[in-house]
Amino acid sequence: MMLTQPQIQIDLQDPSPTDPEAVIRTEFEATLRAILHLAPDAPIRSQAPGDLGLTSLGAITLQYKLQTDWGIDLSVGDILGAETVDALFALAIAQRAASQQEGIVI
Repeated sequence: MMLTQPQIQIDLQDPSPTDPEAVIRTEFEATLRAILHLAPDAPIRSQAPGDLGLTSLGAITLQYKLQTDWGIDLSVGDILGAETVDALFALAIAQRAASQQEGIVI
C-alpha cells in the first residue's frame, strides 16, 4: 500500500480574492482538516485543536505549512495550546501582521 499526501480542495469562490485574510482562513482551515483527516465541511472553529485530534506531529506539519505558505511563525506549543481553532487563526494573523510591520513579508 502506497501512502499519499492528503489532497486538499479549496473553494476560493467564497472569500474575496482581494481579502487576503479570508483566503488564508480558507486555506488554513482546509489544511487543518486535511491534517486531521476531517471532512471538508466539518465544523472546527469553536473546538480546541487537541480536542479535534491534533497531535504534536500534526502541529509540526501545520507549523511548517504556516511558515512556508504564509510566513507565519508559530511554535508547536502555541498551536497545541490554542483554546479554539478561531483563537489559533487569530494568533496566526496577529503574528503575520507583526512580521509585515517589521518588513518581513513572505
